[in-house]
Amino acid sequence: KFDKINLTNIKIFNNQHNKVDKFLEEKVDYIIDDDDDICINASKNGIKAMYLKNNASNSLEDNDFLKTIHNWGEIYKYLMLNNN
Repeated sequence: KFDKINLTNIKIFNNQHNKVDKFLEEKVDYIIDDDDDICINASKNGIKAMYLKNNASNSLEDNDFLKTIHNWGEIYKYLMLNNN
């Protein structure tokens, strides 16, 4: 489905130390992560971060670079609306 919104270069950084440094090095536009600190740091560095929140995790305030999402449907909708 992501190719429909021109997102074909998808990379996965799992168990990566210093993720934000890697995001900047790779010139990442969007991230999806369930770690609030990574999302906050990425957003402060101009990367659009989608914080995949579960019921027990912290709540974050959304802004232009940070969006709280709860499922893959919300991720797809966010990308559809913001990647045109």
